[in-house]
Amino acid sequence: MVTQDKLNELLKEGEVIVTFTKKDGSTRTMVCTKNQLLIPSDMLHEQSDDPLHPKKQIKQNPNQVRVFDVEKQGWRSFNYSSVTEIEIPGLTDVDPGTKALGGILAVAFVLYVLTLLS
Repeated sequence: MVTQDKLNELLKEGEVIVTFTKKDGSTRTMVCTKNQLLIPSDMLHEQSDDPLHPKKQIKQNPNQVRVFDVEKQGWRSFNYSSVTEIEIPGLTDVDPGTKALGGILAVAFVLYVLTLLS
């Protein structure tokens, strides 16, 4: 299973496609990021040391993942425990459930390579 910390690392690197179950029970797939190079400058917080916080400060639940929706061009959040699938464009699907061992190994390999490069 991809941990919430690992998901945040992937989001900071680039775009990630996340599928999750919304509070109303419907499924949503979102292309999202936390990479400030992919977020329009007018959407970044202007007065913060952390450019990943939007202008409007929102109280955040630690289980919530706050991201920039690349397609809708706005800040969104989802509950980490509701994530059903994570896909990194160009790589194998990563399903946080039990059937995604191959995808999880692919992500582990990518993270390992990123560690070597830093």
